[in-house]
Amino acid sequence: MKRILFLLTAVCALLPVLTPASASPWQEAFDKGNGLYAREDYPQALDAYETALQSGYESWELFFNMGNAHYRTGNYPLAILYYERAARLNPKEQDIQDNLHLAESKIADHFEDMPEFFATACWLGFIKTFSASGWAMAVFLFFFLSLASVFLYLSSHTYGRKRAGFYSMLVSSALCILCLCAAAGVHNEMQKEFAIVMDTSVEAKTSPEERSETKFVLHEGSKVLIEDHIAPYYKVRIKNGSRAWVPVDCLERI
Repeated sequence: MKRILFLLTAVCALLPVLTPASASPWQEAFDKGNGLYAREDYPQALDAYETALQSGYESWELFFNMGNAHYRTGNYPLAILYYERAARLNPKEQDIQDNLHLAESKIADHFEDMPEFFATACWLGFIKTFSASGWAMAVFLFFFLSLASVFLYLSSHTYGRKRAGFYSMLVSSALCILCLCAAAGVHNEMQKEFAIVMDTSVEAKTSPEERSETKFVLHEGSKVLIEDHIAPYYKVRIKNGSRAWVPVDCLERI
């Protein structure tokens, strides 16, 4: 009897290894969508990608493929939306940026970017060198280097070592503070909420009231920064720096 129980236990333990693992639902849906996209059946491919998304799968590859499928069907606002979502997950992927610019060339609104101070542009370019987690790791690294420098300074009995420890402490502390500011800057950039206009056209108002004056008109596919919310309106800012209020239901958050 003991031998039988031992054999059953061994079989149960080996069963997961011997049985081929079945693909997860999102993987099956994602692969199916890719196959349909390759056959140029873009509506069905989008249905499969939506199934993968509903299964809890999110990746820049999925959003990128959904953007491509929407672009192929001529739905440029949704293509822009999913390219932007892909770019949030992988901002350094050049294919995403190229396709995003191509989709943006198909919409009606083309606003010029608001001029930035040289120092501001340099700082934004600098902090985007790493992700928030990357800057956080740098903060911890230079913090421990600062502690090691303090220990070297206090434990040294020669002028040369004390001097090296002192200047090393100054440099590592300064770099720690710089990386901390960069991490905070990246975090603040990530907290900004953007949205895409989904309606064919929408009147942007001077105040969050329907009877207020129209300041300008936005068209589908335009990207806006959400700055405030007074139901049922969002206060938004467009690329050229202009601000206005638009209805919530005409926007889709990125």
